Order: sequence, then structure tokens, then C-alpha cells
Amino acid sequence: MSLQRLGVRTNNESMQLEAHGTNEFPCAAYEINTANNQNYIVDLHWHEEFEIIYCAKGTLNLRIPSKTYVIEQNDIAILNTNVMHYIICSNDAILQSFVFNSKLITGTSNSSFAKKYIVPLMNCKTFDCYIYHEKNIDLFREAFYSIKDESFAYEFIVRDNLSQILLDLYTQFENKFDSIPSTLNTNTQRIRTMISFIKTNYASPLDVRQISDTVNISQRECLRCFKKTLQISPIQYLIRYRIIKSAELLVDNPTKNIDQIGYECGFETPSYYTQLFKRYYNCTPTEFRNSQKKERNL
Repeated sequence: MSLQRLGVRTNNESMQLEAHGTNEFPCAAYEINTANNQNYIVDLHWHEEFEIIYCAKGTLNLRIPSKTYVIEQNDIAILNTNVMHYIICSNDAILQSFVFNSKLITGTSNSSFAKKYIVPLMNCKTFDCYIYHEKNIDLFREAFYSIKDESFAYEFIVRDNLSQILLDLYTQFENKFDSIPSTLNTNTQRIRTMISFIKTNYASPLDVRQISDTVNISQRECLRCFKKTLQISPIQYLIRYRIIKSAELLVDNPTKNIDQIGYECGFETPSYYTQLFKRYYNCTPTEFRNSQKKERNL
């Protein structure tokens, strides 16, 4: 699969660093249009906010720990807070999303909105992601285009519509708030620690033993944890992360030697680097750099 990464700045534990909105209005809207491009990937990340994702066109492959969802046109996916996820967008797809702090809905942490509805939803162990099939579309679209166009009183429209969506979501889970916590949190924490190690040391030679040692588990358990949580092996994740970092360097350092970039990202030979880069991006590093230059000059 040819992949192109959309910029998501994260720390070493994959927590997204961008601020979503402002203190006065803690909500941001995003749109991704992959028209005339290869498939895009929004790399693995998590954040403390809710996220509502609408597939306006094409398909999205949404992956969270232990689960994979195919989001089709007119589907809406809602992610709970602090859920690790990454998204692969098909060619010619349009993704629209809101990322917002719970305070947008509750006002304060002591309000009845928080105590009765939002906090129980956030703490629900069975709610990590929920998919609506062709439901709540009008609410989402009205909110999205009001904030996109900055229409009069868009803040009221966004808060009201997202509140209605979350209230509907609450009704889906209100009988599950007392469910027994799963063991997923252990796997997620392990993954965060191991990924932090990979992101810190990706330029060095790494193997499964070194990765598994960071959380004191066996290599077999490390492989199981990655496969169960992310549907890939730790070495596959390492290689993909190296490729993504090299793509960033190709764009950010347009005059830097390409072979040197490959070496700095952990690839021992230029031919191996080019071979793997082409597998992910469907072009050579040189072609990728040139295409990015053309896009920036448009």
C-alpha cells in the first residue's frame, strides 16, 4: 500500500502536541482531501480530547488498540479521550473532523453536564470508538461548515450540535457504565512505552529484544502486544516510523544528501532505504522530494 503521512506532531509517547482550539473555545475542525494523491496515513497518536470523524467521501481505515474499522461514506466515528489511533485514507477521500475538549460541552468539571453525562462516558471502559452509519450527519455538517465559514454565532451552533451527538452517544452506553474494566489499558501502556523507546532510538540498530526489555516482557509477548493492539509487528512499526521521519527530513531539508538522510534514519544502505521508501510511498525519495517542492510552489 502506498502511504503518505499527514503531519501530526507528537511527543515520544505519541501524544499529539497541537492545541485544538483555544482556552475560550476548546474545539478545532479539520479537513483532509486526498484527491489526486496516493493513500494518506495519519500516523499513530492520541489526545485528551474527544474526536468525531466524518467520512464525506471515499473510505477510511481507522485503527485503534485491538480493533480496525472501515469507515465508509456518510459514516461517523467517535473516539473517546486518550484512545490511540491512526487512520489510512483511501485515494480521493474526504475526511472531516472535530477535536474538542469536554469543557466545550460541560463548561466546568463540577457542572451537572459533566457529572451526569460526560464524565461517565469518558470513563466507560466499553467505549473506545463508536460508529454511526448515516446518522447525525446533518448535526455534524451544520457544525462543521459553520466553524469552517466562521458564520455568525458558530460557537453556539458547534457546541449545541456536538452536545446533541454526545447525548445520543450517552444513550448507547448508559447501561454499560458499571462494566468490568478490561486488560486493554495494560497493553496500551506497554505500547506507549515501547513506542517512546522506538521514537527515541529509531536511528540506532534495534531488535525485538531491546524493545521488549523496555517493559520487562518476553519477545513473544512483545510481538503479541503489537499485533493485538496495532495489527503490526514492532519491527514493521519501526521501519514505518523510520520511513515517515525520512520523508519529513526530505521536505524540511531540501538540499541535504538523500543517502545521508536514509543513514540518519537507521537504514544501512541507500539501496535498502530506496526499496523500502518506494514500497510505502510508491516513488523514490528523490521523486518524493521533487513532488513536494512542486506542491509548495503551486
